[in-house]
Amino acid sequence: MIHEQEHGYAHMLADEFKRTDHKGRTPNAVLAQEKRIRDRLLQSMLFRNMTDREQRISKAHQRTFEWIFGDTMPGSVPWSSFKEFLQNHNKKIYWITGKPGSGKSTLMKYIRQSLMTTGLLQAWGSSDEIVLAAFHFWSSGSRMQMSIEGLLQTVLYNCLRQDPQTLQEVLPERWEAATLFESDDYP
Repeated sequence: MIHEQEHGYAHMLADEFKRTDHKGRTPNAVLAQEKRIRDRLLQSMLFRNMTDREQRISKAHQRTFEWIFGDTMPGSVPWSSFKEFLQNHNKKIYWITGKPGSGKSTLMKYIRQSLMTTGLLQAWGSSDEIVLAAFHFWSSGSRMQMSIEGLLQTVLYNCLRQDPQTLQEVLPERWEAATLFESDDYP
């Protein structure tokens, strides 16, 4: 019973922060508080060495991977067109495989950083809707760099960092706790 009362009180306090002025505008203090909460929640998702693997991947030599965005000629290559994959929102997975040290990670870093990727994705979505997230598993890295937990936390962080307004919808309990309390000890 106490938990339900506390939960109801928490909702009432959270609603208090949503008050608008007589013209329907949200006061700057509320906006500033919401930004602090978003920043704090995003900060809590970071883990040590989160970006180490991607930073250690060598930059591709100029023009090395331009072929990935090229048009394919029938019968010329034994794989599907990556360019067509990016332009077609019905295709779900484009699988890249290869031997260790063959350049898969370098290719993925190139794809992620290429403006061509975003440009091709815009064929079926607006630039506001495009969110890119990446995780590079690293077998000799830390526990988080080798784990599904690290993958999920990194991808979630990357997505929410690019669209922080959705944080409240994606993590409503965490948002509520951050609104009410200054510290959050949940992992």
